[in-house]
Amino acid sequence: MFQEFVVLLIMFVAALMRTTFGFGNALIAMPLLLLLLPLPTASPLVALASFTLALAMLSSSWQHVDWSALRPLLLTVALGIPLGAFVLRQLESKWLLPILGVLLACFGLYRLFRPQLPAFKHPMLTIGLGLLGGLFGGAYNTHGPPAILYGSMRRWSPEVFRASLQAYFLVTYALIMISHALSGLWTGQVGRLYLVSLPSVPLAIAFGYFLTRRLSSERFDKLLNVALVGLGVTLMI
Repeated sequence: MFQEFVVLLIMFVAALMRTTFGFGNALIAMPLLLLLLPLPTASPLVALASFTLALAMLSSSWQHVDWSALRPLLLTVALGIPLGAFVLRQLESKWLLPILGVLLACFGLYRLFRPQLPAFKHPMLTIGLGLLGGLFGGAYNTHGPPAILYGSMRRWSPEVFRASLQAYFLVTYALIMISHALSGLWTGQVGRLYLVSLPSVPLAIAFGYFLTRRLSSERFDKLLNVALVGLGVTLMI
């Protein structure tokens, strides 16, 4: 019972990050869940919850999605996801967690200092970011950072950025879920914890809407990025 309560709390906090900023739930949920669950359980659980969240969020913003820019990225991500799922099953957590820690720390530092990225010009960047996103998505559900870099280099407006990310997450998490199922990662424990975490979705959406209207998003964003760096360093130790 204690484990279920902690999982629900983690998933609520992670979903709150996603509903407030459009991304970040897996980056928060994965490191915290790994303190309680093995990686082959935490990864499919986060994928199921994230797909549900993307579906709920996209229902009100689908008309702003930049599908023409997303299609080539999604194609290359689809190629990388099976490889990520294979890595998840073959390598031990002691090798995977430091890699996830480096990814989290680097992404947090990028978000803190916000270096100016060059405008998107070469299609090879799509292939590189897509394959990287698929690899980390299939293994850790952390395929968001490459997509965020891609959106920044495409110079998407905030409205298009947020909607396109949800469309990206919806498609990629569907692919990740299929890959996890075919790899035998869907278990009774995963299903039970997914049902436990479901109430976090409407609560996070409602509270996230409240936060975006009442609190300073810049301050909240800075605290989130500091937390990402801290979590990343913790996993690298």
